[in-house]
Amino acid sequence: RVSSTTRLVQGDRLRISIEAARTGYLYVINREEYSNGMSGEPILIFPTSRTRGGDNQVSVGRVIEIPTQDDAPPFFTLRKSRPDHV
Repeated sequence: RVSSTTRLVQGDRLRISIEAARTGYLYVINREEYSNGMSGEPILIFPTSRTRGGDNQVSVGRVIEIPTQDDAPPFFTLRKSRPDHV
């Protein structure tokens, strides 16, 4: 676990865990940030057909891991997509 102030660096591996506070549907979108303050295009990282067969329904107290422990690899590796990617 990391705090919200932890700085992640290129090469770090991570998995996102989200615990639902209420029943509903979960969408997780990645959007790169660049040093000039601009943002990249939004990329949907959850749900996908690989994770839970695309099922994004969540219920109270259920923990969702992205990627799942069954995925190969079961983590994201942070990489810069371009030199000014922060």
